[in-house]
Amino acid sequence: MLSHQQRTLAGQFRVLSSLLASRGIPGLVVVMPVLGERFARYSHRELHRVVVETAEAESLGALDLLDCFSAYDFRDLRVDVVHPSPLGHRITAHAARDALCARGWLCGARPAVASCRDYRPSDFARVQGY
Repeated sequence: MLSHQQRTLAGQFRVLSSLLASRGIPGLVVVMPVLGERFARYSHRELHRVVVETAEAESLGALDLLDCFSAYDFRDLRVDVVHPSPLGHRITAHAARDALCARGWLCGARPAVASCRDYRPSDFARVQGY
């Protein structure tokens, strides 16, 4: 049985999916991890799963960035608990591009580049937030 929040989310995704489909535009929901805790004990995994499953059930693509982000120390990915660092932005862009290409929405063929899990934090400027 779906909770009230899940039914509400499904309704909102249904509206988004309908609006995009009526214009011939595919949609991708990207789930961004909260950057305030170690990923090994990340407390929002179930929420990520529900959002991804709900998006897909409403004919939207879904990308959970937790897998890509888990390859790094969370402190290297953030300026603060909400805002990604340059490395976090690069990983997000790379993963989104890969998801779009895998669905045939962006690329004719998948580019031969490193995985979103293969960047070196030392290659990116360290930005500190509050």
